[in-house]
Amino acid sequence: GVIANESDPKRREAWERVRDERQQQIETADVYINSIDDSLIRQLVIYRYKHGLKWQEIATRMGSDYTEDGLRKRLERFLKKF
Repeated sequence: GVIANESDPKRREAWERVRDERQQQIETADVYINSIDDSLIRQLVIYRYKHGLKWQEIATRMGSDYTEDGLRKRLERFLKKF
């Protein structure tokens, strides 16, 4: 369905404003993610928060050297530094 009624300029403008704000948030997040020096942490952030994968799925993608608990704990330690 159509989110904004094109015959209602106020609704369309409001929808466009929300869309633009959301796009800016995504771009800001991408800049931050790409600035993470640790490539493993960067990949975990992308898989978990950008793609919404479960820890089991992430561990499978990362390979047999990693467990879901180990990856989760590693990211938690990184995030606690903030």
